[in-house]
Amino acid sequence: MKSSPLRHGLPLLLALGMAACKPTATPTPAAPAAAPTPAAAPAATAHVPRTERLQAFLQTRYGKQARLSESWSGQADGNAVQSEVCAEQPVVVGDQIQELLAVCHRLSDGGHANPGLIDFLILRDAGQGLAVVAEKLGDGFGSDGDPGAVDILRLGSDFYGFLVYSSWVGQGTVLESQDLVLPGPKGLVNAGSVRQHIDNHGALDCSDDGRDPQQTAAQCQAQLFDVDFELDVDDSDRAARVWPVTIEERGISCGKKLGTTQVFAFDATRWAYPFPDSMQREACE
Repeated sequence: MKSSPLRHGLPLLLALGMAACKPTATPTPAAPAAAPTPAAAPAATAHVPRTERLQAFLQTRYGKQARLSESWSGQADGNAVQSEVCAEQPVVVGDQIQELLAVCHRLSDGGHANPGLIDFLILRDAGQGLAVVAEKLGDGFGSDGDPGAVDILRLGSDFYGFLVYSSWVGQGTVLESQDLVLPGPKGLVNAGSVRQHIDNHGALDCSDDGRDPQQTAAQCQAQLFDVDFELDVDDSDRAARVWPVTIEERGISCGKKLGTTQVFAFDATRWAYPFPDSMQREACE
């Protein structure tokens, strides 16, 4: 019996059909492209502490021997001196931080009539260092080559300056002074001087030496002066650009008892506090 052509061809047809129905393989997705390496961030500038910047400034200005916290030997205005930082303070002026700095120079061989010297500087931040905004160098104060002492004083909403305390003693008389050195439109200037204390105790001989004690006491009181001048800042108007100052006189002035207070507004025309000559006296009024 002959086989049917359809029977012989059936396996082939089934094979072809199965091949046609076989699912297509899912293509493998391409690997994502590598993310670009971000650029390295610039290295942050290292912060230099304020004291280190001050130390660097001092050594640049006065030599490697200069120190922020101790004295050093050097030269100032052609004189051999012992120098030290006698005042320093950061302050805010407008939108800027400034550094007020005073360097005192005591003359190594200063005579009684020789004042000491002070350098006044106002500095500002200049990146890694400090730059000079204003300076007043070699200003003379005091006696015996000793310039005295310096304070930083706030005198307005953002107005600061230097207050110098110095003294002179001679022939039994003591004269102590207060001097203001302030920043002005053209730099640092001397902006007012007033006594801090005067007395002549050492110049008077009040012993009776056999004389009438009452007469001796009366004579001494008639010649004695012992007066303090207390300077204070009137900051009652905190927003004012420059504040007034008050000077209180108290003590004894040749038999007259003192207890007065005067107020002095800053004179922007003269760029000074208008202290009267009487507050710079060397004896009784």
